Amino acid sequence: NSYSEYKESTRASKSFDDFPKKLPESLKEAAICFILSIAIREQRKPEMINSALYQPHHTMLIHISRFTFWQNKTSTLLSKYITDVSSSILIDDPSSAKSIYFYIEKVWYKYYAEIVESIRTYLPTQYSDEFLTPMVFDSVKKYLPDAVVITTLNPQIFAAH
Repeated sequence: NSYSEYKESTRASKSFDDFPKKLPESLKEAAICFILSIAIREQRKPEMINSALYQPHHTMLIHISRFTFWQNKTSTLLSKYITDVSSSILIDDPSSAKSIYFYIEKVWYKYYAEIVESIRTYLPTQYSDEFLTPMVFDSVKKYLPDAVVITTLNPQIFAAH
């Protein structure tokens, strides 16, 4: 309504600002995507483990703010979210429409299905990688408990900066 209100609402963030209050949906989806990527890698692991291409390391680096307070607060919020998701994955019935698996499947179809289900069509004709095999959500779903166990065993797997 006034220039001073506009200026206040668009000012640069300060270190003492009390943000974030909650995780944005985009960060929640990104965390689910990361868990899905671990599940995909866990599914491929038996064939890859003796390959030079095998990499057991998993880390998600999240750039939030230059302010340490915000980084720490985001890290706390994300840890709680991951704990809640992990618990749900471990105790929910995967066939229930009310389970976390239903939400994860929606994320799968939003970001992964088109490419991962037909991965070979996205690769250059000369490219050869025996481990990039097509997969569908139902085959990845059974690896989600393994993926969340990996994330809960290493709480620093999600690094907020």
